[in-house]
Parts: sequence; C-alpha cells; structure tokens
Amino acid sequence: MTTLAPATLPAEVLAAIAQATAELAPPERVYDTLRVQTERLLETDAFYLALWDEARAMLHFVAHHDAGQRIPPTETPLGQGPTSWVVRNRRSYRYQGADDLPPGPARIFGSGHRSGSALHVPLLVGDRLVGVISAQAYREGAYTADSQRLLEALAAHAAIALEVGRIARTTRELEHEVRRRLDQLDALGQVAHLLATADDAQRTMEATAREGMRVFGATRGGVLLIAPRAGPVECPVSINLSRRYLDAVTARFHQTPAASRIMAGEPVFLEDAPTLPGSLVAEETEAEGFRSLAALPLMYSGEIIGLLAFMHDAPHAWSAAERRVAATFADQAALAIGKSRLLDRVTRAKAEWQAVFDAAPSGLAVLDRDGRIQRANRWIADLAGVDPAALPGLELKAATSEWPSGAADPLVRARIAGAPVTTLVPGHGGRLLVLTAAPQDDGRTVAALDDVTEVVRTEARYHALFRAAPVAIIALDRDGRFQSMNDAAAGLFGAELAPRRLADAVVPAERDLVAASLDASFRGERRDFIFHVAQAGGTVREAQCVAVPVEERGGVATVLVLARDVTDEMLLRERVGHSEKMAALGLLVSGVAHELNNPLAGIAALSQALLADGSGDDGTDRVLQSIRGEAERAGRIVKDLLAFSHQRPLDRRAVDLNAVVSAAMATPSVHPDRWDLALAPDLPSAGGDAEQLVQVVLNLMGNAEHAMADHGAGRGSIRTWSDGTWVGCEVLDSGPGIPPDAVGRVFEPFFTTKTAGLGTGLGLSISHGIIRAHGGEIRAQNRADGGARFWFELPRGDAAAPR
Repeated sequence: MTTLAPATLPAEVLAAIAQATAELAPPERVYDTLRVQTERLLETDAFYLALWDEARAMLHFVAHHDAGQRIPPTETPLGQGPTSWVVRNRRSYRYQGADDLPPGPARIFGSGHRSGSALHVPLLVGDRLVGVISAQAYREGAYTADSQRLLEALAAHAAIALEVGRIARTTRELEHEVRRRLDQLDALGQVAHLLATADDAQRTMEATAREGMRVFGATRGGVLLIAPRAGPVECPVSINLSRRYLDAVTARFHQTPAASRIMAGEPVFLEDAPTLPGSLVAEETEAEGFRSLAALPLMYSGEIIGLLAFMHDAPHAWSAAERRVAATFADQAALAIGKSRLLDRVTRAKAEWQAVFDAAPSGLAVLDRDGRIQRANRWIADLAGVDPAALPGLELKAATSEWPSGAADPLVRARIAGAPVTTLVPGHGGRLLVLTAAPQDDGRTVAALDDVTEVVRTEARYHALFRAAPVAIIALDRDGRFQSMNDAAAGLFGAELAPRRLADAVVPAERDLVAASLDASFRGERRDFIFHVAQAGGTVREAQCVAVPVEERGGVATVLVLARDVTDEMLLRERVGHSEKMAALGLLVSGVAHELNNPLAGIAALSQALLADGSGDDGTDRVLQSIRGEAERAGRIVKDLLAFSHQRPLDRRAVDLNAVVSAAMATPSVHPDRWDLALAPDLPSAGGDAEQLVQVVLNLMGNAEHAMADHGAGRGSIRTWSDGTWVGCEVLDSGPGIPPDAVGRVFEPFFTTKTAGLGTGLGLSISHGIIRAHGGEIRAQNRADGGARFWFELPRGDAAAPR
C-alpha cells in the first residue's frame, strides 16, 4: 500500500489517453479508454472507475466490467472496502491474495467471483482526488510492484483527462448560467459585466467587495470562503476590518447562530449587530465599531462557497428592495467569483497538463489534416532541432531523417485503416524511432514517437551473442516445443524448429527423465541433468543441460535450456581414467606374475625330477603327475596375466574383418546355429593383427552366447560396416542386457557379471587393450529393444598408432 516511482507507459497508451483528453471526453468515454489500455498493460479480469464527489461524500461508479459483463453506474457512500481506503488515504492499494488481508469488505460486482489480486489507484490532480481506478484478476499474485507503477502512471494521465473534461463541462454550464442571469438583471447589468469578465479570482473578489460597498454604501466589507461540507473558513478579502475580528470570525463561524442560516442559503441582515443576543463574536464586534451587517451567501453550482459581508458603522435598516438587490448582487458575485476560481483551476490544470505533456519521455503531437503540427511537446522540438515555438505548421517528417512516402506513409495508412498504425522510422543522427499515428474523427491525427535506438541495438547485440554462443541455447514452450535456438543448438539438435519437441531429440530411454526435469522447471525450479541426443543418421551425442525458468507476467511460460555437448569430453575422461587404472593394474599384475613364475617353475621341475627318478610307487607317481599338471596350469594363468599386462607386439598387416569374423565362427567353441551374419560386401581392410582380432571377436561372441543361454534362448547377430575412415564390427545378443550399474565397468579387469567360477573378468579387459593397441575404440551399451550391443572400430589402412 505504498506509492512507487512512476513507470513509462507505451506510446500507444499515452496517445489513446491524450486523444480522450483532447476531445474533452465524458467519464463514460474515458472509462472505455482506460479499460482498454489497462487490459493492454495488465492481466485484467475486472475493472472499474469510481469518481469521488467530495461535496456529497459519495462514490460514483461510472461503470464496471467483470468477466466481460458491463454493470450499470451506481453510487455508494464511503465504506470500509479498498476503494474507500484509497479515497481516505489517497494512496494506492495492492491486494495479493488470501494471505494479504484487505482493508475491509469490498463490494461484489457482476459475476460475484472474488478477485485473487487487485490494484486500487487514486486519480489525483495536484492535491485534489478525482476518483479511483481498479484492475482485478481472479488469480492470486497477478500484480507486482511494476504492475502498480504502470497503473499509477496510467492514473496520472487519466486524472488529467477526467478533470479537464469536468472543468470544460462545468465552464459550459457556467457560461449558460451567466448568460441567463445577465438577461434577467437590468439594474446591475454593467456591474455584472465587469464582474463576469474578471480573469483572476483574487481580483474578482476584491472588485466584488468594493463594488458591493459602493452599491450599499457600506464602510467595511469582505469575502469569506467556506470549504465544502462546512469546512474551514478563510478570508481572502477584507476592507477596513482588523486581524483580531477576522481571526475570531473564521475560527468560530460555524458556531455562530447565523452560520446555519447562511449555510442553508438564507441571507442574514442585522440592523444592530452588537445587540444580537448569544453572539460568540460580540466582544470583537463591539471593538470593531460597526453596527449594521449584511451577510450574503455565495451559492455556486448548488453549494455554498462563501459569503459577502458588508457593514455600516451606524445602524442600517435594509429595505425589501435593497435586500432583493443584495440577493441579486450576491448571485452575480457568486457567479463571478465561482467562475474566476474555476478559471484559475482550469488554468492551473492546463498548466499542469502542459507540464506533463512537455515532460513526457516520448514525443507527442497533434497534426492537422495535412499532417502539419498543431501542437507538440518539447521532445518533438528537440528531435527536429527547432525551438518549440516554431513547431506549429511544420510537418512531422521534420523530426525524422527519412519519411515513408506514398502508400507507406503512416498518416495515410492510419486514415485509410481508421485505426492506429505503428511503424519504425529513422531519425536524425542514426536514431531509430517508433511512430504511432492515431486518426481522429475530426480529421486530425495524434502522433506519438519513441526513441528505440538503444533497444534495437541491444536486441541486435543480444541476437549476435545468442547466435554465436558456443553453448546450445534453446527456448521451450510448455509443450516442450522449440521456440528459438542458436547455431550451436541447431548443430546439436538439428536445424528444424516447429513442430519438433525436445523429447523428439532424446533417446527413448531418457525421455521420462527429460520430461520430469522440464516439468520441474515450469514450476519455477532450476534443473541440471544429462541426456543423450539421437541425431540424424543414428549418431548419439551426450549433452549436459541446465534448464532455467523464465518468469513472464507472474508465471513461467518459457524454459531456457543451455546444453553443452560433452560426448568427447566424457570419452576422453573415460579413456584417461581407464588408462590410469590399466597402467596401475598392469604394473601390479606384471610384478605378481614375475614373482610367481620362479616358484611355479621350481615346483614343475622338482615334480618332473621325482618322476624321472622312478623310485616311487604308482600312487606317488600319480600325485607327482597331478602336482606337475597344476603347476603347468598355474603357469599358463601367469602367462595370461603377462599377456594382459604386456600384450605382445602386433603383427600388423592388412586385415579383412569379414575374414576375422569367419575365422571366429569356425572355432570349435562357437555354435554357428545361434548367429546371423550381416557382413558388408567390399569391406575395406584395416591394419592389424588378425590373430589378436579373432581373439577379440571370440571373447565378444562367448560373452553373448553365455548371456543368451542364461536368458533361455535367442539368437545373436554380427555385423560389419565402413563409414569412410573407420571399419567396424558389432556383436548383438538377445540376452537380458547389461545391468545399469555395470555398463561403465564391463571393461575393467577382473570385473564380471557371470556366476562365480565361470569367468575370470579378463576377457573384455584384454579385448579392450587389443583394440586400443590397434588405434581403435571398443564400446558397450544396452539395446532399446532388449539385449546388449558390443562393437569396435578400427582405422582404415595400417598406419594407425596404438593408444
């Protein structure tokens, strides 16, 4: 419930209000303009305009819209609701929802649907309260401090429009009343003419007091002004009256017996004032020295605005004719004083309006039928580089460096369309201007100019940075559809925008994760997650993302996603980590193998010597044979460990992967009936060791057959291919797939998912080492339709170096 710093209204809003002001529109027309412009600025389910009648202490609701329904005008006295609170405090009131208690019970309009949020803003012209406007939304939390600033800025212009219209209508009514009175008054025609032509309230009151003293032969006189609703009394004009007497009268006026009669519009004539019984100012009157008093109420527009007082130093009998003249004179004086005061207010309001007009942060101009300026503010003068006094008669194009011609002329377009037209025009010095031309019924045009140079430049810089950013940036709507993307995003997700959704670019297994993360972002949360992008052609890339909600008018309608392709980074990290583990493990295995070789060789040699001696019986020989056999088997295991830690040098030659697969299929341990082959014809050769590559294929096939056997049945397939620089081979099985927590560890030494005793965990580690030694890559993943996929790629030719 605080007043905030003013906000800047759009040019079209200012133009609409300026139009209503220029037309001296009645409150009903101003209401329609305010409602339309408020709905343009804010979320508005309901809107009303209430005018404050201070004299009657009544709120006049000009109109009220609720859920599209217009409610007729009503009147109500001040109550305890938000509107009455704004009238009493002359401050804005913002209601945010159930947790924000309003000042009191509010009136229920139209549909009866209570507002979840509301803004109530006073309409002030200087220190005068004109009324209250209110925008309401059914949704809680719909209005922010910025919303309040916008409505307060709108209210400042609206108050001027309403006050200027009211003053103009009052002036017209006054002029009519003056003409009627002047026709009726013959005897005081010249005096009425002099009084009616006064253009300053103070001078008019002084002239009225002196002229009345002359007409009635009084020795003293003055004018008292009474504030509405029997408010304070002041004495702007006094002739031959002391300060002491004036202070007593102004302080005690409403307590005197004559006050009630004067406030009822009845003149008071006293032939001998000091003898009046019960007078609260008898002492001051005695000291002042006058004896006779005429107090003539001044009634203007149906209310008492003050009184004229004329005194005689001797008792004075007021005749009936003199009293009629006094009443007529008071009527004329009231008109003259009221008109001059109204003129003062009009002049002051016009000056205030002109100050607002000139101080507007954008250009405003009223153009004649030929597009020439009739009135414009200082902003237009500065833009055209001329003195404000030189603006009338100039064409608006003087404020621009290039004006659209022919059918593109915005003034011509606005007249043809019969509606406001907005266009971008260049200004002097490289400025960019937004011009809004609003045609009027009388053939004139209201034009508004806004300097958007920095906005356009900032937007251009933003778009350049947006497009050049090395990180993929996309904007998504609530359905996950692409709204915009930069070049990096087009490279990662594909160049198409609509009607693609982010889910369309994600591998199927991760779509639920992405959808849940985006839902959380639309609820206002920031989310970090990683997913895999399925690109055209079957390539899969790994992306690290941050989803950030974008607040718009109190809600999240857009989520900004920043994505970085981390595929190569993750592969490099995986390779470095795996290399470090393999190096450390190789050193450990090499040391252990060398330490075991000597004892095993001794055991084998000793058992062989004992057998050769021939001194033992059959049982002893069998034991020695078993010892020698186990020692030799342990030696072979040590040899495999040495092969893992120190793989033998490659016998690199041109190798046909199709031939490698065929050789593996011919191995007795393989079951050919469980496999389908899809070998690419004319497959280019790769540089490598055929024997070691056969070992790799056998290891992959053996693992696949074991997985399918555990799963009950199924067939596997082997495929070869070439994509230009690489030659590849993949082994697919229909087994249960790799457990999710084991996908990243399958190539680790001694790691196995097989039952204890059925595998050593070295097969895939040795295969990994062989393929890396060939300069290639070997990978594993689960298939979308079930089973596992293991594949390796080798460079074409024989020049690749080991990794």
